[in-house]
Amino acid sequence: MMGLLDNAFAVGEGQMGALCFGWRQTDDTKYDRGRFSFALELPRGYDFLGSSFARKTERTPAADGGSRIDLSFEPSYDGKARRDYGPFKYLGVAVRAQRGAQRGAATFRVLYDGREVADPVTFDLCTVPSVTENT
Repeated sequence: MMGLLDNAFAVGEGQMGALCFGWRQTDDTKYDRGRFSFALELPRGYDFLGSSFARKTERTPAADGGSRIDLSFEPSYDGKARRDYGPFKYLGVAVRAQRGAQRGAATFRVLYDGREVADPVTFDLCTVPSVTENT
């Protein structure tokens, strides 16, 4: 994941941060890309803005004030791969830190036919002061 330091990803307050998940296939199984889905769990104070690969997203509020975003592949997404799931993909997700957002745990999960097929990636999202241009 780009910008990850000490298992924390910093997002400027009120600004967007781009998370990039790298995923590598480690066996010879031929997967049908359309049967994969993904779940991004965000802590309270962080909004999902979009992704580089999803055709469908569903947001579900979490009891702790955060949210879960369920995603599935856009039919035209190829990530430089064949029709079957290729050996390596980059999955980009954009999030925004709301003003006053506090540090919290986020998780990215990979599912196939609704079953988790990879270790989840858990990391902290934290907010830093807004980044501004200095001329």
